[in-house]
Amino acid sequence: MTMPVNAGALLNAFRSLRGRDLVRCVLIPLVLSWLIAGAFGLLIARIQYTEVASAFPPDRVATEYQSRIDRELLHGLLLFMPQVSALSALLVWQIGVNSRRASNLTTYGAALGAIFALVEILAMWAFEVPILYVLCVAAIMIAVGWFAGWLYESRDATQP
Repeated sequence: MTMPVNAGALLNAFRSLRGRDLVRCVLIPLVLSWLIAGAFGLLIARIQYTEVASAFPPDRVATEYQSRIDRELLHGLLLFMPQVSALSALLVWQIGVNSRRASNLTTYGAALGAIFALVEILAMWAFEVPILYVLCVAAIMIAVGWFAGWLYESRDATQP
């Protein structure tokens, strides 16, 4: 069965992460999720420009467009929500792919979730997102990693 995640087990999980596995488990989801976020951001920017161009006179279009993009994409959560969703799904997938290599999947998943949370904290800090949102996203990433580990661990326990 699963053991509760404590600080010692989490530190052991961090120590057991191999460099190549860590790069693959972290780099693939981060790159793919940021590509998804970039595509979503371009779509929103295009929609905003169309909306602003039809609602304002030509001399105010650039100013209004910049203020909307600044508020919604550069300092808001609109860009992070699809990215965090994709990152969570890819994190679950990576834990499932690497489930045979870890001895305690719940701590392994929580450790990977903590690494993703650290990367997201740094990215959100650079975009000046409010701290409450940053902490919520960090908690989500750690919880998703732990839950994925628990899910795959219970799946492996029921299989012969």
